[in-house]
Amino acid sequence: MRLLLLLMTSLSLAFNLVVGWGAARRVAGKKLDGILANLNPLAARFEANPATHDFGQIPPAAPVETQFEFKNVGRSTMQVGEVKTSCGCTAAITSTSSLAPGQSGQLQVKFSPGAASGPFQKTIRVYTNAAGSPHELKIKGTIEQAYRLEPPHLNLDQVNPQAELLLTREGLKFKLTGVQTAPIGLKVDLVPDGERTRIIVSRAEGAQAPMGGAIWLGTDDPNLTRVAIPVIGPVRR
Repeated sequence: MRLLLLLMTSLSLAFNLVVGWGAARRVAGKKLDGILANLNPLAARFEANPATHDFGQIPPAAPVETQFEFKNVGRSTMQVGEVKTSCGCTAAITSTSSLAPGQSGQLQVKFSPGAASGPFQKTIRVYTNAAGSPHELKIKGTIEQAYRLEPPHLNLDQVNPQAELLLTREGLKFKLTGVQTAPIGLKVDLVPDGERTRIIVSRAEGAQAPMGGAIWLGTDDPNLTRVAIPVIGPVRR
């Protein structure tokens, strides 16, 4: 039995060493490719000017788009590979998979803010065979606030026997269509009041003490499909 355990441990260690060595070789290989490309006067070279796009102030929830232009300023064909973004809210598509020396390509970028508000900065990485790959492009701006929630979260300690929040629409005119989900044990009522909605939360009759999570409210806006109310703490008995 001990011999079997020793054999299994040895095989596992050997496997991890092989996998780790393979990953290290891939990373080292990419770095070496970049170093060699920098040293090679005939290598492809990526240039984007400007490399940052500032959207400025943008309306809440509405997607915005921009286009970067990049050029091969080197002396060899530039192969354009995958494009990665720093979050799922950003999508990017290149117009070409290769550029001859002197040719230009475009990168179409779409940013969807959803329910976010305030300043943002996102990074797009373009992978090529040119020196310095991956090449970073950035988008930034400030998202106007769609609504204000007071208080900004629900503390279950205050549901005794009920608590109230106030949602005020600001940069976006939308209607709340109802409660999508709420922590088990909570009852949520929406009371419209012009541009505001009173959100009254109480403990459901006969339910056990709910735990934290979120209350999700549906909306009629296709770009802001729901509003989240963070819920923290246990409710008092």
